[in-house]
Amino acid sequence: MEILQCRGMLLKKYSVGESFETDDNAYIIQQIESNDVQGAEELRKQGFYFHERLFFIEIALKTEAGIGKRIEGGVSEISLEMSNEYLQDIYELAYESFETDRRFHLERKFDQSKAKTVKEAFINRCRERGCMVFSARKDGKLLGYIIVDTHPGRGAGCFQIMLGVTCSGIRGKLVAIPLYRGLLEHMAMPENGGFTKYCGYISTTNTASINLHNHLGARVVGTVDEYIRGRAKVDGNTLTECVINEILHRLPGQTFSIRRTMREWTDDEKKRFAQELEYLTERYSLEEIVEGYLFYTGSVMEESRYFKEQGDYRCHSFAEVDAYIYADAERMKQYMLGLAVAEFLWATVLKIHRFYADLIRNASGERYLEIGPGHGKYFLEAYQLQRFKQYDAVDVSETAIAMTKDYMERYIAKMQGGGVKNYRLICGDATKFSFDVGYDFVVIQEVLEHIEDPIGMLRSIHRILASDGKVYALFPINAPSPAHIFLFHSIAHVKGIVAEAGFELLQEEYITTNHMSVELAEEKKMPINACMVLVKS
Repeated sequence: MEILQCRGMLLKKYSVGESFETDDNAYIIQQIESNDVQGAEELRKQGFYFHERLFFIEIALKTEAGIGKRIEGGVSEISLEMSNEYLQDIYELAYESFETDRRFHLERKFDQSKAKTVKEAFINRCRERGCMVFSARKDGKLLGYIIVDTHPGRGAGCFQIMLGVTCSGIRGKLVAIPLYRGLLEHMAMPENGGFTKYCGYISTTNTASINLHNHLGARVVGTVDEYIRGRAKVDGNTLTECVINEILHRLPGQTFSIRRTMREWTDDEKKRFAQELEYLTERYSLEEIVEGYLFYTGSVMEESRYFKEQGDYRCHSFAEVDAYIYADAERMKQYMLGLAVAEFLWATVLKIHRFYADLIRNASGERYLEIGPGHGKYFLEAYQLQRFKQYDAVDVSETAIAMTKDYMERYIAKMQGGGVKNYRLICGDATKFSFDVGYDFVVIQEVLEHIEDPIGMLRSIHRILASDGKVYALFPINAPSPAHIFLFHSIAHVKGIVAEAGFELLQEEYITTNHMSVELAEEKKMPINACMVLVKS
């Protein structure tokens, strides 16, 4: 089915610049070409944010003559009519059906008064433009309707359904089929203008509508992003639930583990995840965020299967991983988005953060260095405390440095007076970079397993560390991932490397999956995250 295979297409030929507003607090919808980066940025500056992604579809009517015969389930008792009269029952049906219309709402529990106001304004606007109404009635009662725009600005012979509303549930399905079918056949008749095409939008989350249009012979022209102003006013937990629900819909097998992790969230972690999603949705659609998580999860699962079969990681060189992820901007984006979400949904990663958070709150000194800041959240967390006079970060990935820079600039912009800008972000290979000596605190997390020579990296850190400085290092043991190339076999293996690099352990904590004992995890070669604080021997 072609319509289900076009998520990656971009709308290039058509665009819509329609919007409406009832008052300063009303929702505004703006549809633009999804590849119009400049247009998207302008909308963001005006306070618009991603809501969802829509398919822009097209049906060639004449080539689909008699298509209604292929559709089963129509109801013969329903009468269909085209009119330019907007009867009151059209407004009433629009009000009643607001719960099924996601295009005007972000909340799970909708504001009915707001829905009435918005829909009334929209219908009145269609009425003023002279748009016709195609309705389905039974025994004089309105069951459903579609407002038709025969002047959509897309050339002769083309019309667009601007708004379609039917009753909910099974009754709605029985209405939708003859309503859509009848409309298409009606518009294609010569006496009604002989239209040759129907263009419209389908929410990518509306499977029923996608299937219906597939039966009608629709083809996808592209995808369109829909923006809504006012997201910042939506409660963070609502956005959290939107993301969680979509993830669990796509990955139902994670329901137990994710819900259990959510029950263990602290109030601060709930707040931080809501803030994280608010930040991400300013730059990416919800679909992109979910797809990033699916990519990250799927990649880890695939590498775990390989590790179980082969007893080793798939990649062993930086060049292999660089070609697969780091140098591929799209994959790197998905990887980073997935990691950003997993840090709150995976219990092990959440516990790793808790170890770091407790540590950094009690650390202080002249200079702080983070090697491999990734998305920048840990670096920003340390920077916000301002317990060091200088903060430096270095990462081999341009994407990671760009994300860290964006995090930092966004935070500083919100600070009164612009804040203190005592930090540097450096894009480069930390194993080859010439650092000054004398760092009081060095963080190297999710890095050592990504490089070919972790002992050499630790020795470099030893060289630049102040005599009484500390290092927080994370050593993932038997933890396959698409970007992992160095395999730490056991806790003893890690301790041997630490000692060889000239360090001794000051503090250690071992985090396993599913509350498994460390001894059992080592025996079964299950992942163990070794969180260590190191000092010079």
